[in-house]
Amino acid sequence: MIGKFVLFLGLALCSASFADGLYQRFLVRMKKVQAPRSPGKNGITRSIKEQGKASLAPLLKAFRSLEPKSLSGPRAPRSVPIRSVNELWLINSASVVCRSDYTEKLKLIAGVEEIYPDEKVVLSTADSGGAGILSDENRKGVSTLHAEGLRGQGVKIGIIDTGIIEHVAFGKRISAYRDFTAKPAAGPVDPVGHGTHVAGTLAGGSYKERILGVAPESELVVARVLEPVSKSGSTTEVQQRIEAFASRILNAMQWMVDPDGDPSTDDYPAIINNSWGFPQKFPITRQLFEEALNRWAELGILPIFAAGNDGKKGEGSILFPGSTSQVITVGALKDSKRAYFSGMGTAKSKKPDFMAPGYRVYSLKKFGNKTLLGPMSGTSMATPYVAGLTALIKQMDPYMSFQEVYEVLKESAVDLGARGWDTGHGWGKPDSETIYSHMKKKTRSKFSKGGKSGFRYYRRFYLEWQKTRDPSIQRSLINVELGLLAFAEKHSQPSSKERNPILVLWLNELEKLANSEPELFAPLRGRILKRIRFISIPGTEPEIPGDDSEEKEISSPQ
Repeated sequence: MIGKFVLFLGLALCSASFADGLYQRFLVRMKKVQAPRSPGKNGITRSIKEQGKASLAPLLKAFRSLEPKSLSGPRAPRSVPIRSVNELWLINSASVVCRSDYTEKLKLIAGVEEIYPDEKVVLSTADSGGAGILSDENRKGVSTLHAEGLRGQGVKIGIIDTGIIEHVAFGKRISAYRDFTAKPAAGPVDPVGHGTHVAGTLAGGSYKERILGVAPESELVVARVLEPVSKSGSTTEVQQRIEAFASRILNAMQWMVDPDGDPSTDDYPAIINNSWGFPQKFPITRQLFEEALNRWAELGILPIFAAGNDGKKGEGSILFPGSTSQVITVGALKDSKRAYFSGMGTAKSKKPDFMAPGYRVYSLKKFGNKTLLGPMSGTSMATPYVAGLTALIKQMDPYMSFQEVYEVLKESAVDLGARGWDTGHGWGKPDSETIYSHMKKKTRSKFSKGGKSGFRYYRRFYLEWQKTRDPSIQRSLINVELGLLAFAEKHSQPSSKERNPILVLWLNELEKLANSEPELFAPLRGRILKRIRFISIPGTEPEIPGDDSEEKEISSPQ
């Protein structure tokens, strides 16, 4: 009975969003159709897209049959059953605006599994905090990482928020932008100013003789989705009524996976910063958002979410999906304690994960028609600090998994509140200097192992070094090569004419790479073969796969 009431209430809310109440907004989830896996480096994105479109085919075919014929006069249809359809191939679904009497027919279309009312997602805001000392804690300690050349170079960070303005602090680093609001603007805008403040803490460069962001040289992929539902009242009142339909958030999540519309290109962000959520624990569309987060996970995208600002409600006040294990959830600190507004978790959910300064944080702030430096408070202000640190971690090791990144943040966290994890402070505040020492140990260990995974590290760092000539990237490249040489030495057996099968497979893979990407891998292969010959005992050198030519002198990376 309760479930039916919630569904009815949701439908009523959706219906009320239209002037005549005739049309309603729905999300239609289709049965998953298994499509063939696409080959190639970026096959995952293409496969997700192809599989999603295959699942949606029966629905779109049914909708096309309902398109009104070109009629005029008294025979013209007064209202078409379907007003609009938007494909959400990321989650085998579609957002539909249709006539309220058409829902029963929707259920009869082949492959339709579930129909949900299009709920509202909110941006939870907090008061600016009144008088007090402006917090600049986000910059403390990060300078150590910047001095080591870790400034987010080569890392793309997504932001789903109220937009962003083109500002000198961002330079030309807004690599992709898309507006999903009711009245989309042609270029980057942020009428609210929230997204710009977040972006400043996350990736703001030099402005007013200071570096604003944790990752000031990262690229930004920005989706404007959240907007005020009413402009009446004070600025504070307007900012407390910022929301979006779930379908638009899902559309933005989908766009993040393929910003340029070409699944063969690797242009999606490594990290996505989110300040939105549902205040209820079990929203009707929960399954769709969990599915979207699963797709992000397949691509290795790290979702960082604000805990929300309902902390006055006590435990269990974290917004969904920040309350799930699929994301890294960040709460806000005032000084070294949980800010009164910061959402609290439960022992069962083990949320929040981490904390960061979120009280009167200094960043780019909207003042009338100008954007200057100013304070804002909220878990939204804390989240970009952790997202920025994550970007620096990913710069050091682009292939770190969600769990590996989580462990680095956890190991570096300064404990706050009760000993260990607690519902108010999570594991504490990640310390930037400690992160660097942890990462140096982890990367040294990973690079020294060599193996096939070493080839992808070599490719990534080589291409990045060629583009930037950054000394820190060069050091990583050299360390990876040393690890590959050590792997070859470890698995060589100079006392036997039989080649270690592990080394044979490894060298075969290297040969394929040298043939497909000769400029990158042929010199590396030459140096490795030279090393193997050097450690072999004369007269017992075993045959090297693919080595049927004279050795050439090859220079090492400069």
